[in-house]
Amino acid sequence: MKKHRPVPGCIWCGALLFIVIGIVSLADIVISRREYYFPISVGVLGLLIGPGLLRLRKGCRICGLFLSMVAMVGIPVVALCYFFGHLPMGFKVLGFSVCETPMVWFLTTACILYAAMIWQYRVLSRVNTRVLFDR
Repeated sequence: MKKHRPVPGCIWCGALLFIVIGIVSLADIVISRREYYFPISVGVLGLLIGPGLLRLRKGCRICGLFLSMVAMVGIPVVALCYFFGHLPMGFKVLGFSVCETPMVWFLTTACILYAAMIWQYRVLSRVNTRVLFDR
């Protein structure tokens, strides 16, 4: 009989974050399909990574680390392009443009997401987390 290992709270939060990002990415893809364009989003992988983290799968931890690193590079690049490019950033709900997002809101959201990705990377790369996934 296999012994069930308890999952620490920080891994639960990280898995939940991956699942939420996956759901939002999937909703974006489904809604964008009405406008006849198909975005490519790696965020959908969060729907697979989140449950894998809860099952303490080593491969899901590595994929989570990789996606966190991609986000830690991508978020500042997009924020800098928006900041220096002076491009209008629209806010859409269900595919319909509602308003243009002020720069302060966009940069605040980017900072919050960046902090969440740093936290997620830190949780998944800690030694005690690595040992937990290697069992």
